[in-house]
Amino acid sequence: MIHMKEKRPRLLFIVQLPPPVHGASLMNSYLVKSDYLALRYAIRTLPLRFAKKASDIGKMRLGKILEFARTLIRLIYELTWCRPELVYITPATRGFALIRDYILIFLSRLTGIPVLAHLHGRYIPSKESAAAWFLQKQIQKIAKAICLSESLASEYETQFGIQPYIVTNGIPDIVYNASNPSEARVVSDALRVLWLSNLKREKGLHDLLEALMIVREEGGDLITRIAGSPASVSTESLCELIQEKGLSQHVEYVGSVDEAKKVKLLSDSQVLVLPSWNEACPVVIIEAMRQSIAVVSTTVGGIPDIVKTGKTGILVPPRNPRKLAEVLLQLSNAPKVVARMGKAGRKRYEEYYQYRNVENDLGKILDDILKPTPSKTQ
Repeated sequence: MIHMKEKRPRLLFIVQLPPPVHGASLMNSYLVKSDYLALRYAIRTLPLRFAKKASDIGKMRLGKILEFARTLIRLIYELTWCRPELVYITPATRGFALIRDYILIFLSRLTGIPVLAHLHGRYIPSKESAAAWFLQKQIQKIAKAICLSESLASEYETQFGIQPYIVTNGIPDIVYNASNPSEARVVSDALRVLWLSNLKREKGLHDLLEALMIVREEGGDLITRIAGSPASVSTESLCELIQEKGLSQHVEYVGSVDEAKKVKLLSDSQVLVLPSWNEACPVVIIEAMRQSIAVVSTTVGGIPDIVKTGKTGILVPPRNPRKLAEVLLQLSNAPKVVARMGKAGRKRYEEYYQYRNVENDLGKILDDILKPTPSKTQ
């Protein structure tokens, strides 16, 4: 047990925080508010807030350059005057943000302070690209790294020659209405489907609409809601696409949602569908499992480590609307199977994906890195 009077190791957390809300920023918000970690470590936080909304992500703006300059000044102050014993950072894995965050890592390493990089992304660019070369060289220089699943650990070992720690994503439990939501949803005739993410093409949004058009043509009965903030896909283009595909009577776009509305949407749904092309460990899948929702997703990244196909949901190949449609048609005719998958997902969440597991696993890693080496004690 650690007592408050004992000297706690000094840590600097360099992390993305909302807004905008996405998987990494949401997980980081839990991290900086963790009483468990605050009791064990003296944590100072350097927040990375370069985008104000999801549609700003990946775009170069003058305001971002000025914010980066302020971040560099703050980092230099933290490294030289506060002298943390460890820098914990959640770097981006694509675009300018990748270079930006590895500049922060480089400066931290110059001071001799160890760096722990928590890799929330899974971006593996082509071997011919400059980004791939830069990413490979920088990751190879990081002595300690964390990734989100066993599958991703194998990818990083193969691609970059590192053996990262593994800390799966996890979220706090909540209290929501419906004592047994899986069975309560069986009474509806139409299968209630939810797509929940920032509006991005790579999240499989267009594939979902193609699949829903196939389902409609084959007489399937689905009620589909799409929720999320505009990003690479605008609200206008999404609504136009829904209308062009003849889905206006079958698909509803509900817009951006806060935490309360997100919980309500999940409670009113039977299936979460996320046909992404590229993912690491999507928090929204864990949120669905927490609320006993069956999951339909793709066989990419760490998703197969979360969703056990045939038990807690069904996985399909990415960029395959026809296969996605077949699965949705199958589930629309099997409400009891959907309910059973939802129950199994809830059980899996309770066993593996509660936030206390993240705190415990990260605490063990931090202790392992910070423990005195023989050279330090002599």
